[in-house]
Amino acid sequence: MTQLTKEDAILKVKEVMDREFSDEQVDIITHYNKPLNGIAGAGSGKTTVSIGKILYLMIYKNVQPHEILSITFSKKASVEIEERYLDAKNKLNPSLGSPVFKTFHALFLSIIKSVPEYRNIQICDYTRFMYDLLKEISSDGVKTNKEILEQYMRIRAVSYTHLTL
Repeated sequence: MTQLTKEDAILKVKEVMDREFSDEQVDIITHYNKPLNGIAGAGSGKTTVSIGKILYLMIYKNVQPHEILSITFSKKASVEIEERYLDAKNKLNPSLGSPVFKTFHALFLSIIKSVPEYRNIQICDYTRFMYDLLKEISSDGVKTNKEILEQYMRIRAVSYTHLTL
């Protein structure tokens, strides 16, 4: 892309996203090369500003899409930001690539799996884990609560050790 001025880059982002941004949002979008902590509530435009930031980095700073990592807390948020980015990107330049959109959990799992010894690691669903664990605890109706709890803790310790090795 041709080099635009900062103001022209913001105008282009607004045009592509068909949005106006507050001064605070523009400050976040154009903030560069230093840590920034943006605190905002539900419905305040975090996803919109994040997409604006991604587009701005590509338009004004010539950052390549594959050099950008967008991390969210939930899968739903990750899917939403990726879909909204793709809509905006297609208006800007359909041939552009995409950043990597992941949840914290997916990112860390991919990091763990990049280590050869952990390549085949499986993530255990907590509910399923508890169900399987309780099936392993045999109760003949004679055991005390203390004995069942001790058996549970032994199995949990073994399972936990197995998961962390």
